[in-house]
Amino acid sequence: MIRRVFSFQAVFTRGLSLAGLILVVDDDPGTRGWVRAALELEDYAVAIAVDGDEALALVRAAEPALILLDVRLPVRSGAETLATLREHGFLGPVVFMSAGTISEAEALTRGAAAYLPKPFDIDCLLAVVAQFAGPAA
Repeated sequence: MIRRVFSFQAVFTRGLSLAGLILVVDDDPGTRGWVRAALELEDYAVAIAVDGDEALALVRAAEPALILLDVRLPVRSGAETLATLREHGFLGPVVFMSAGTISEAEALTRGAAAYLPKPFDIDCLLAVVAQFAGPAA
């Protein structure tokens, strides 16, 4: 199994492409870690961002296949990040992850393709990822 985890710095300093990757945006290291591990076990390539600004910079470099976006982030909220992504022409699927900060209806109204209420289990995560990003490479 090939482990493909790319950080913000790796994309820019090594010129790595985000095409076909799942971008996980969450400020909580525990959530980032287990989501990344679950996706890696299924052979998905994963990029990590810790806040909305970092996510925007990564998406400008190359569009990921799917963004898993926490709603409550420092610097710029997930909702603000999604609005900015759409303003800049990103049309790919974005799945909001939230611990009750917003409802599913509000997430969908704000333009998210789906909503994962925290805590969510691995099976739910993988089902949503497969639905929007397809099977792992």
